[in-house]
Amino acid sequence: MNRYKQLKEENNQLLNQLGDSYQRIALIYVKKARGYAVRNEDTEVKIRDTLHILKNFSDDGAICSIAIPHESEFIESRVALLSKQYKDPDMIKGGIILAIIIIVAIGWYIVGEYLSREVYYSTPQNVQATILDDGQVEISWNQVVYANEYNVPDTKSEVPRT
Repeated sequence: MNRYKQLKEENNQLLNQLGDSYQRIALIYVKKARGYAVRNEDTEVKIRDTLHILKNFSDDGAICSIAIPHESEFIESRVALLSKQYKDPDMIKGGIILAIIIIVAIGWYIVGEYLSREVYYSTPQNVQATILDDGQVEISWNQVVYANEYNVPDTKSEVPRT
């Protein structure tokens, strides 16, 4: 028998040793604790600790309403000490999958932006302009390494003829 099952069985036996009024409180506490907390050894150890507190009161013959005047506060404060159980493991998996999808989408966007950015290379050298007979201008320059295209602004200014 594994340790968790052994502790759970010991706690159930301890619960049955309590007086009626303390057993009622213990039953409510154990039901809430096992429904709320992670089902593991640590939870059963904390349940055992609470059952020992109730057993000491019961064994001493203390009147339950005097020893524990606020039953719900006693129960809730002891339940608050437990590690919370995740109720739906599929919900956790869904959250992880959603986070991964969001991270991939953000990464995809960043890579896309990086790869589609405009890269400006050095300014062309040896720029020469030649005026043609029909009043137009022909511009030439040395090719810039890795440049696929050039952006020549359209200025409709008059070029003086010499």
